[in-house]
Amino acid sequence: MKLAAQFAVQRRRLERLGKSLGAPKPRGTMDGISFKRASRQFAIRDRLASALKPHIGTFDHAEMTLSEIGALGCKRLGIKSRKGYELHTLQGYFAAKRTAGTMDSASNPNSAVNLYLKGIHRPFKGSMVDKYIHGGT
Repeated sequence: MKLAAQFAVQRRRLERLGKSLGAPKPRGTMDGISFKRASRQFAIRDRLASALKPHIGTFDHAEMTLSEIGALGCKRLGIKSRKGYELHTLQGYFAAKRTAGTMDSASNPNSAVNLYLKGIHRPFKGSMVDKYIHGGT
C-alpha cells in the first residue's frame, strides 16, 4: 500500500472514532456557531424586539430566538404567515409601513401642494390652469 493511501485510511478511522466519542468543537465556536455570528443574531433579535414594542407592547425577549419573536409579532399583530416565514413576513410588514408613511403629503400642512390647494401659494397666477381652477381670479 502506498503512503498516501495509508494516511487516507487512518484519517477515515480517526474521523469515525471522533464521531463515536463526541469529538470537541473547534475553538472559537459554540455548538458550531461562531461568537461573531451569535452576536450578530442577538443584535438583529434586539432590533426586531424594539421595533415591535410600540405596536404590541413590552415583552420579555431575553430567552427567545429570532424566529420565535417573528412568530409572536405576527400573532399579536394579526398577520397571517406560513410557518417558518414569520420573520420575513414581519420584516416585509415593517418595510411597507415605513414607506407608506413617507408618501403622504397631507401630514405636512406647509407642503407646497397643501399651500397651493388652500390658495395661499399660486406660482402660476394668471395662467390658464389657474383661471380654470380658481375661476379667473
